[in-house]
Amino acid sequence: MTHNVLFNIEIVNSMIHIDLSETKLLSLKSTEIQGLLDTYRIQEIVVYRTKREYQSGGFGDPNKHPNIWAVAIMTDGQWARIHNARGQGREWSNLDRLEKWLREHGISQWQLLNSLE
Repeated sequence: MTHNVLFNIEIVNSMIHIDLSETKLLSLKSTEIQGLLDTYRIQEIVVYRTKREYQSGGFGDPNKHPNIWAVAIMTDGQWARIHNARGQGREWSNLDRLEKWLREHGISQWQLLNSLE
């Protein structure tokens, strides 16, 4: 038995056209990510460049390195930034550490957006 299957390939532009560093984002705690992944409620994950808000435990020089990496997740049609237990936005100065953190939380795909540099 032979089957002929035609593939219709359509190129979709999935680029993020929103400036996440200037947008008011909801707050999402790290502990909520797994539940959203399990229920398939995450639509997009974006790692983006933004201005540093916190001194981050005394490490880093905010004047020398004013920009950091942050994570925004679109869930239920709304963008939310990842926050820690204290309610502060999570900030990473290094993409290698951020990648490790994402993978530890079960995230293996994301988009990278660097509109500041």
